[in-house]
Parts: sequence; structure tokens; C-alpha cells
Amino acid sequence: MDNTGRNLLFAFILVGFVIPTTSAGLVEIYIDDSDDLVTWEEETPFTIQQGKDFILTFQLSGIYRIDKNLAEYDENFSVHGINMDVHFLSDTDRRDTCTMCAIPEYKSWKSSGSGEDPGYDTYEARFRGDSPIFEGYSGDLQFSVVMTNKTGNILTAPVLDITMTSTPSGGGVSSGFSIPELPPIV
Repeated sequence: MDNTGRNLLFAFILVGFVIPTTSAGLVEIYIDDSDDLVTWEEETPFTIQQGKDFILTFQLSGIYRIDKNLAEYDENFSVHGINMDVHFLSDTDRRDTCTMCAIPEYKSWKSSGSGEDPGYDTYEARFRGDSPIFEGYSGDLQFSVVMTNKTGNILTAPVLDITMTSTPSGGGVSSGFSIPELPPIV
């Protein structure tokens, strides 16, 4: 009886270490070339600049992929829809939640020209810097990402905390291109 209790305790401890690693990395979300925002462990939230375009890239692997020809395909867990809500959390600039603010577009690896399966499905949501929803906003944002299967059941819903900073004073965002000064008129 003593061995049974010890074995059971050992099994619970093992499960505690194994389960988190089996689902780690199935959903990864990036802004432009950032680190994975799902596992972002910094004390401060990720920051984007107001007025600047950005792309949220989703990489889904394992059972969340939609290719029926893959060994890991599971109709019950395959992501068939991603919707995003943006919540404005600033106390000084109250705004309504932008519901279904973006519906990420599937980017097939087959049409990318690489010829090799990268091991994940890619989706992209593009946000324009001049979009009216972000106009003049500076503060904390919360992106609620809802991923659903074919029947509409929610599979996973990561929440990303991001801070939007205001454009530096003295002008807008520079594109790196400048027009040279004209010579004086003679």
C-alpha cells in the first residue's frame, strides 16, 4: 500500500511536468519580427508605435493545423476561424472594443514557393497605422484572439497585452526617404 501511494504521487508530479510541454508551441503569435507573444515573459508589455503599420502573424502547429493530409490532423481541433477583438484599456482615452477588428488570412505554405512544409500553418492580420480605430490612441491594448474549429467551438483564446505609444513630437513616422534640398534660385 505504501508503494502505491508513492507511485501515485510520482505519477502526479510527472504529469505536472509533461502536460505543459505537450501543448507548448502549438500556438505562436508574433508582431512583425518580435519574439513569440504567447510566451512573452518580460515585465513590460510589447510596444508598438502609433501610426506605424504592423502585422500579427500566427503560427499553428500540431493538431491545430488544417491540412487533412497531415498525420496530426484532427477535425475537432483543427483551426478553421480566427477572430480578434481589440480592447482599449486607457483610463484617459476610453474607446469601445473593436469587435472582430481583424480576421487573419491563411497563408498556405504550398503557394509560398518554398516546396517544404515548415511544420505549421501561418495566418496574418495586417493593421494599418492610419486606421481610424487607432487614430490618436496612446495606451494599453488587449488583443483577444479567438480560434474556433469547423463547428464553431472555441479551441483556444490567447490574450495579448500590448502598449501603443504616441508618435514622437516633431512629425510622423519617417519612412527613411528624404527629398534633397533644392539649390538656391539664382
